[in-house]
Amino acid sequence: VRVVGSSAAATAALGDFEPDVRLMDLGLPDENGYDAARRLRALAPRDRVPPVVALSGFGQAADIERSRQEGFAEH
Repeated sequence: VRVVGSSAAATAALGDFEPDVRLMDLGLPDENGYDAARRLRALAPRDRVPPVVALSGFGQAADIERSRQEGFAEH
C-alpha cells in the first residue's frame, strides 16, 4: 500500500510502485481525480492497467454516472 496526497505524487510513484487497484479522491489539491485517473491510465503499461475506484463526497446519481463514464470501476 502506498498513500500519496496529490496527482503529482501519484505520477511520481509510478516509477517504483505498481498497485493492483487505485483508490482516487475526486477532489485532489492539484488536479481533479478524473483528469488524474485518465493520465495515470495512459501512463500504465498496456498489459497492466489497474482499476480505479472513486472516493468522494460527491455521491449524487450524476456523480456516479460520470465516474462510470470516466472509466472508474466503482464509485
